[in-house]
Amino acid sequence: MAAHSFTGLPWFLVIPAASVVFSAVTTVPLLPYTRRYANRLSRLQPLFYAWHQKARFLKLKDPVASANTEIKRIRKDAGLQGWKPYLRLMLSLPPWIIVSGAMRHISMVDPTFTNEGFLWFTDLTVADPLYILPTILVGSMLALMGPRSLAEAWDLIDVHDKSAKTRRSRMVVVAAPFLFNFISTYPSGMLFFWLLTGSTNRALTKVADKLILPPVEKNPWAERATTEPWHIDGPK
Repeated sequence: MAAHSFTGLPWFLVIPAASVVFSAVTTVPLLPYTRRYANRLSRLQPLFYAWHQKARFLKLKDPVASANTEIKRIRKDAGLQGWKPYLRLMLSLPPWIIVSGAMRHISMVDPTFTNEGFLWFTDLTVADPLYILPTILVGSMLALMGPRSLAEAWDLIDVHDKSAKTRRSRMVVVAAPFLFNFISTYPSGMLFFWLLTGSTNRALTKVADKLILPPVEKNPWAERATTEPWHIDGPK
């Protein structure tokens, strides 16, 4: 609100600026940590595969569970617990909720929110009359977390496919219509902020990937281990 009063800019320009600042503060500082985590985990993939092979070779009662127990121990010793990839989300979610709540409060007390919108949503205090913003938001979620090919879409109805990726896609597809119905009643100013925040996060991540992040380490063993037999000195 202070930025709006100080600059004199309309809200449809202040909100994008706020989303850039928010993303820069909450996303960029954690990107190097996320990349280092991914690279360290990639180096351990051949070891994880070897444990699965060893468990099968020993003909244990439940080789998958046995190997997973050992892998979990290795990851814990290496500081690569499974919850750590979600650290960025856990740290950025509370500020996002606070800023969204503040945005909704401002829309109720600042009369300029009613006429400083953009294009078809000139009144930022009411829901999008054309449902374009909620459609874009839900569509973006499906594009990022849902099935990305026809084969993955067919996997959703395969009751035998219980992989984590398929379960996540199923959950997203099922939740999409309910989420659309829920957010379509929200003020367009909030949806505008959410949409810009998501877009800015992805844009800043790509910029940081080219300028400041360590390169992605491609482990040839990890890439080939799932398709080729394991040997003492690596994949043949």
